[in-house]
Amino acid sequence: MPSPLKWPAKRESLAEANYRDTGRTKWCTCGAIMFWFITPGGKYIPLSVTKDNCFEPHHASCKDVKNYRVANRMHEERARPAKSRTVQGKLW
Repeated sequence: MPSPLKWPAKRESLAEANYRDTGRTKWCTCGAIMFWFITPGGKYIPLSVTKDNCFEPHHASCKDVKNYRVANRMHEERARPAKSRTVQGKLW
């Protein structure tokens, strides 16, 4: 079992802790770029790069946390399978 991850973390530490890079990036309203990773538990997490090229959770340095949380919720909604997003369920 991997050891607990300590933030900020290098890319190698993320890989050792079973974090997977999705290859997706997005600009936040605070002006920083977010790198989307998948945690060992299967959840999406946006990370920011620090000055020393380490990664940290974006909310730790975001100047616009309210909008970050809205964007994160929208991203997680899109990531869920379409089947679990339906409100009505099966009609037939």
